[in-house]
Amino acid sequence: MMADVPQTATVLSPNIASLSRVHGVSTHDPSLTTFTCRFSPDGKYLLYCGSSGVVHMVKPDQPTIPSGSFDPPASARSTSGVTVCARFSPTIGDAPTFAYTIACAVSTGAVSEWTVAPSSMIFECRSVVAEPGNETMTVDYSVDGARCASGGSDAFLRVYERGTDGALQLGQSWDTGLNQHGGLAVGHHQRITALKWWNATTFVSAGWGTSPLLYDIRAGHAAQRVFAGPTVQTSDGIDLLGDVLVTVSDRPKAQLQCFDLGTAKELRPPVDTQANLLACRVFGRPSRIGVWAAGRQPHAVYCYDLLTEQCVASAVGLPGNVCALDCSPLQPGTLAFGGADDSVFVADVTLSLGTSVNTS
Repeated sequence: MMADVPQTATVLSPNIASLSRVHGVSTHDPSLTTFTCRFSPDGKYLLYCGSSGVVHMVKPDQPTIPSGSFDPPASARSTSGVTVCARFSPTIGDAPTFAYTIACAVSTGAVSEWTVAPSSMIFECRSVVAEPGNETMTVDYSVDGARCASGGSDAFLRVYERGTDGALQLGQSWDTGLNQHGGLAVGHHQRITALKWWNATTFVSAGWGTSPLLYDIRAGHAAQRVFAGPTVQTSDGIDLLGDVLVTVSDRPKAQLQCFDLGTAKELRPPVDTQANLLACRVFGRPSRIGVWAAGRQPHAVYCYDLLTEQCVASAVGLPGNVCALDCSPLQPGTLAFGGADDSVFVADVTLSLGTSVNTS
């Protein structure tokens, strides 16, 4: 099934069973961009947000039927803020208090946290933490949901703990470009665009002009490892699977790289893809990793088998840049992506790693 996708311009690999535009169908506003598409940890809901500031939640099997929405910039007392990034906590409340927890990065300098019970779809703002002077660009939860980290234009990393009242409160904050004596350090000297936690205490951060760095909050504020090469443009520009870090870069060559988190060494030579890449999502197992990747020039989404470097699925010639991407934790062939023109697409793909497709 194809819905609101230019048939003459968009070329789909044969294993894409359906591709539907589920947001921005009637507006087609070139001034708006979708920055985040995220499935809930149980795969039952899809969250997306962008330039409008509003965060939407829908059911993946009924994506055109609104389930609920909330406005993080309004909670941060901002009328002009953009919700640049939103992430689900990996932990979900048990019945009868079953609820999702969502952290949002607001461009005017704030992190807000929300809860929503699917039974009511009533969104409650749990806390708002201001980051004065920062354009907050990324946020992510630790794997146990106990902490949340953020980054942005001021090159500071901030780690939030949960207070006794359950609200987020600042635990640690540091300028990644300076050491404890005020001298220059290995760190982010420009904006931080992406964060991904490895475990309960360690995360990878990435950004413009600086290679991704690994930090352990138990070991002070010095970067523990440097993953040389990538320059990451969006909050979806890095992803982890076990001890493997995958990065994408918006450049003509070596767009897709794969590192060992323990040694910071590349596991394989960089992959030259068909596009400058902005977003990625990994699936599979460490011995056989699949990577969804999306970007621009051309506007496209690809799926790669890293073992064989084969492209196993593709949608080429989309309406604009693709900078937000996720696949269902239940089924990696269920894909959501978005970007330019306020777009959000949902696709159903039959995946078989090791089988290449024609992407021309």
